[in-house]
Amino acid sequence: MNTLTRPYRWFGLEIHGRRYAIDFNCINTAFYQPTEDHQSSRMAVERGPFLDIRGLLVHEGAPVFLLPPSRLFTSASGLLDPAEHDHQPSDAALPPWVVIFNGDSLSGVGIRVDRASGPFRMSPEMAEAEAFMKKEIQHLDQWWQVVRLRPNVIEDIQGEHNE
Repeated sequence: MNTLTRPYRWFGLEIHGRRYAIDFNCINTAFYQPTEDHQSSRMAVERGPFLDIRGLLVHEGAPVFLLPPSRLFTSASGLLDPAEHDHQPSDAALPPWVVIFNGDSLSGVGIRVDRASGPFRMSPEMAEAEAFMKKEIQHLDQWWQVVRLRPNVIEDIQGEHNE
């Protein structure tokens, strides 16, 4: 099949009331890992594969940096504003889903989300070829902001520690 005419499959990420759609080919894995209270979390660390370090977990033997939307994504409008996209209510528990993105290094990047949806295709009336040019796509009567992974996310993280 010609890749230029193949319809895009999207993956939906819901984070604190915002909806993002990303090309499904960017997704490595998604899994449900609800957070627990601190005591239960300590017990899980002792018997499970997860490190108790906020923003980092080990998945299949490799470290995964969990980043906020503004550090991971860019949209048709450019970089995401951290004040708008990274807002998390102070009393909110960490979202239960972890989505890890494809990468080309030993370390990966991911994000915690309230809900992971997909894969799905956009509404048939929207031209697939124009999908990345649009700011939003529609799926099941909901609008999803189209995002892409920022280039060099891992290199940017490693650069912060070397300064």
